[in-house]
Amino acid sequence: MTGKYDNATASSIKGFKKILAVSVGSATDLHGQDPTAAAMKAVSNAYESCSVPGILEIPGGVKNAKIKIKVAVPNPKGVDKERIAKAFPYGKVEVKIVGGGLRWHSGIVAPKLGDPSPNEKIEAESSDDEDAKITSNDELIVAVAAVRIGY
Repeated sequence: MTGKYDNATASSIKGFKKILAVSVGSATDLHGQDPTAAAMKAVSNAYESCSVPGILEIPGGVKNAKIKIKVAVPNPKGVDKERIAKAFPYGKVEVKIVGGGLRWHSGIVAPKLGDPSPNEKIEAESSDDEDAKITSNDELIVAVAAVRIGY
């Protein structure tokens, strides 16, 4: 019996001798327009149900694990990369933030949850302005994250 992976080979990725896990996640910050919060949730979603028992086989131990994270989110300049890196308790973590993700209207302005007051004027032209901090009082932010673990 032949399988789908009979002729498959592991791809070679610059900076890695061996890839142990690749995972993707997404998440939303519904209120508060915080791109770091959306990014943190997306990274957590990517690795929270990913078991990597092979990490114990890394030469020199888990401290030598290489973890590369790429997050696509609106307002990438507003993301705290160090906070994301600290989500991993081991390894050498590299975080890259790029423009992407999604802005959308949640349909409700909830100042007690971090949204700007309905009376506060928002300057940005539209939700297409990727670098704007916020574009509407009811904006939600979606982030997408990819995590690669290896050595």
